[in-house]
Amino acid sequence: MNASPAVQQLRSNLAWWIRLEHGALRRARHFERRANNQANPNRAASARVAAGYQSDAAKDRRRIEELRTMLARLEGGAA
Repeated sequence: MNASPAVQQLRSNLAWWIRLEHGALRRARHFERRANNQANPNRAASARVAAGYQSDAAKDRRRIEELRTMLARLEGGAA
């Protein structure tokens, strides 16, 4: 059984947002390590950048939840 174009688009969007969240979390971890490195001369800036990426990841997680809810509604089951 083929999924409707709307469901296929939602699945595609969900996969994309999951990928975006993963990238933001990876970059946040990188800058957290830099912020905790005593040899880094600009630790405060690294901490601010890490916080920004954490904020981006949180927004991505909210969008992922919205998409999963919509997908579950369209499919009639759990996403």
